Amino acid sequence: MDASFLKNFEALSKSGALDDLATLRRENRELEMLVNDASVLLSKEHVEELVEYASERLRERFAPVRTAILYRPPRGGPPVMRFWRLMDEAAERFDDETFETLLEPFSQSPRVLVGDELSSSVVIMPQEAEAFGARLAAPLLGPDGPYGIVLLASKLSGGEYPATEAIYVDRLVRFLSGGIQNRLHYESMITDGKTGLFTHDYFMRRLEGESARLLRRPGRAGLIMIDIDHFKRFNDTWGHQAGDVALIRVAEAVRGAVRSEDIVARFGGEEFCVLAVDLGQRQEETLMALAERIREAVKAAPIPWNDRVLSVTISVGCSWLDPARGRGPERGMELADRALYSSKETGRDRCTMAGYGLLSRASLTRD
Repeated sequence: MDASFLKNFEALSKSGALDDLATLRRENRELEMLVNDASVLLSKEHVEELVEYASERLRERFAPVRTAILYRPPRGGPPVMRFWRLMDEAAERFDDETFETLLEPFSQSPRVLVGDELSSSVVIMPQEAEAFGARLAAPLLGPDGPYGIVLLASKLSGGEYPATEAIYVDRLVRFLSGGIQNRLHYESMITDGKTGLFTHDYFMRRLEGESARLLRRPGRAGLIMIDIDHFKRFNDTWGHQAGDVALIRVAEAVRGAVRSEDIVARFGGEEFCVLAVDLGQRQEETLMALAERIREAVKAAPIPWNDRVLSVTISVGCSWLDPARGRGPERGMELADRALYSSKETGRDRCTMAGYGLLSRASLTRD
């Protein structure tokens, strides 16, 4: 080997340049991993998927004994809290006061806290959080400050989180934070603030999309229109606050009665609508059975008000979205609406199907 090469190599070693080069290589590997993880993270459509993927990457990489991702939803309500023990999700929860206490230090210093600086940064470490054993905390930051937190307990293998790992967590959580904010903002735009169901406008966009899909792949989807019976009388009797509770309970009952792939919207006032897709071979029986299941679920749903338990019934109209046979979105909705009014005119608390040609009344009632 050339003597001058050895001399230069020795000089580089003494100067620390080789150590710097090794550090740069580690940082490049970290950056490449972060870019890959962030690109997959931001491809997720829903908040739950973002949280699941981020926790998965953190758990696989560092094997913390416990992991938690906590955040405040955009429209109020209790914080969303997800916990894991090693690789399995755990049914745990901090109380809301503990959650707010954990966010306090990040209002002044929005950065990752590691090891002893984590415990010393919180004026009074809540007992629940202390039992969790957090050794790294990264804030979820929004325009108005911290709205959530990612907690990692000690590693299964032992040892603290060095600076390079803290940097990776910080950057990944920043991507997670932005992704959650964007998706929560979008979800708040397309959902009704009172019931949490989709809005009228979003429902109509999905209806148009389903109609276009059915033209490419022939088939039919079902439309279900719902109206709460005598809702004005209910409000006049019990008050509008009781009416708001009724709307929420009806929304919960409808959402619980349909399948996960169906689209449920608050159509306006006391009206709701369901787009039922992929109903299988016996489509008409399946659609009417779904409508009847919704009707029964609403009727059985308790509406607590003061010292009473109230209830309501609904009238239901069903039709098909079948663009290949002339039932596009407008026609399908028109016929479902006519079937709904047929249910109302013939006694309410029943389901009516709009058939092809004349309006056919397939009324199902449980008196």
